Amino acid sequence: MKIFDDALLIKKYKKGDSGAFDEIVERYSDMVYNTVYFRVRSKEDAEDLTQETFLKLWKSLPSFREESKLSTFIYKIAVNTCIDHARKKAGKDTDSLSLYEENGEYSGQLDVPTDDPSAIPEKAALDREIRDVVKDGIASLSDEGREVIVLRDVLGYSYNDIAEKLGVPEGTVKSRLVRSRLALKKYLTERNFSYGISSNDTDGDKNE
Repeated sequence: MKIFDDALLIKKYKKGDSGAFDEIVERYSDMVYNTVYFRVRSKEDAEDLTQETFLKLWKSLPSFREESKLSTFIYKIAVNTCIDHARKKAGKDTDSLSLYEENGEYSGQLDVPTDDPSAIPEKAALDREIRDVVKDGIASLSDEGREVIVLRDVLGYSYNDIAEKLGVPEGTVKSRLVRSRLALKKYLTERNFSYGISSNDTDGDKNE
């Protein structure tokens, strides 16, 4: 439950309340980590880029005009941080941006099972295997396919939010999602796993 809404946290931060920024980091750390992980496909890089994203946010937040949601602003920083990272790995260094366009929204959390040291060993091992196979399956998709799967099924964006963020019609989002889910289902079926969301789930929307 959010004690303060984002607008109030931004206001408190701009007035010098460092605790407000800590709350922002806690609120959006999962979103940022999941966003970068499914782009860089490395836990170590994802952890580093998550920290880098929040460092850029700390530098950029004073100039944030609040013309869009804070979650949109943070998401854009995370995406651009990943782009910078990819360029550097390709040998094309670029200065990291500190200001970003404002668009998008976050809601939800990662649904893939996570490690639980208190779980029964056999179940924990199976959960890890399932999680890893699903992550590999998502990583095997095209860039467009991976993006809609992550935004919808991992991060929980609404169709409208995804369409706004990607700059495409809502119908395009749904068609990409259907194709991506079918591709992911095929990938997992070949490995004797199943994907828990039907490819026909294009009408209901838990966030709208």
